[in-house]
Amino acid sequence: MTANTFREDMQAAGEAGMNGFVAKPIDVELLFRELDRVLNDMNSGPVPL
Repeated sequence: MTANTFREDMQAAGEAGMNGFVAKPIDVELLFRELDRVLNDMNSGPVPL
């Protein structure tokens, strides 16, 4: 979760190994979608660190 919402920030986060991006202010629907995606990934195998 971050307050940095520029496209460059999202790209830098991905390049640093982050596998998701939720910006502030929190969009609750997006937060729950991301949580669901990550939790489902955890059930299908190891989650990359």
